[in-house]
Amino acid sequence: MHVTLKHILVVDDNPANLLLTQQMLKQQYRVSCVESGSACLHFMEEDPADLILLDVSMPQMDGYQCCEKIRQHPDFSQVPIIFLTCKDNPSAQSKGYEVGGSEYITRPCEIQDVIKRIQHHLHISQT
Repeated sequence: MHVTLKHILVVDDNPANLLLTQQMLKQQYRVSCVESGSACLHFMEEDPADLILLDVSMPQMDGYQCCEKIRQHPDFSQVPIIFLTCKDNPSAQSKGYEVGGSEYITRPCEIQDVIKRIQHHLHISQT
């Protein structure tokens, strides 16, 4: 029996964060990485993800703007979006939820916590 891995798209303009996140998730998921909000939108058109891990602070289009655009897209409006970011003030977190984020995790964080939250949102999105 062939098991299809869930597809996680990681969006972060910091290559070190992309590599670290990919390393921690690649055992359990198919992981793709892009370095900008516009690349995320383009990638979703080509190879839609089951869940998006999204940084807030990126040039040109920040994570909030990217999240809003994904939520406006009829095919992707229900895809779970977890903000994974260093912005840890309450107003940044509130804005993450306002624009449609499913979860908001601040770095540094425990890897097992991130994986549990990913599993939780993938489970919710399947029901």
